[in-house]
Amino acid sequence: MKTVTPRAIVSVIAGILLMTGCASQPKITVSSDYSVANFDQFKTFQWLPDGLESEGEKADNDIVGELIINNINLILAKKGYQKELETTPDVYVNYSVSTADKIDIENQKSYEGYAPGFTWRRGYGAQATDSKVEIFETNIIEYLEGTLIVDIIDPVDLKIIWRGMGTKELPEYFDLDNTEKLITNIVAATLENYPPPMEK
Repeated sequence: MKTVTPRAIVSVIAGILLMTGCASQPKITVSSDYSVANFDQFKTFQWLPDGLESEGEKADNDIVGELIINNINLILAKKGYQKELETTPDVYVNYSVSTADKIDIENQKSYEGYAPGFTWRRGYGAQATDSKVEIFETNIIEYLEGTLIVDIIDPVDLKIIWRGMGTKELPEYFDLDNTEKLITNIVAATLENYPPPMEK
């Protein structure tokens, strides 16, 4: 399955957090790529049937995979799409996921102790000089980054006509509640720019 030569590429940092109101949480980076198509005319969809060639890997956890599919179904329904099971739909939908080990290097400046030459002057106007020594520290942070890819596919020639990608630093530990929130947020962010604006 191949992607049609893109007409436009959109990259945007979506200010969506894992948990609403937690400014310390890493943001989701979203990008989308699409080709010429009558997106406004699409009203029905179906998941890419088994046996057709697809790109990428599915979630290796059934619960995670089901959460991704259910959230995509929900977002598409809110955008006016109906799931078509009997006849050929307007578009096929497919998703894939990937992870990558990442390293961030942070250089931080801190102050410690007193600098040489600390003095105390006696008499009128006596004062202490409390300048401190600058210390530069390098922190190496290792983390796992996850990417969700959602493809909208032409059912006739099986070419990808829209692709959305949402990337986010993954938490070190998962529980079901946080997993549901993460998937809900990253699916919403990834599909936020679908359908793309029609050019006039």
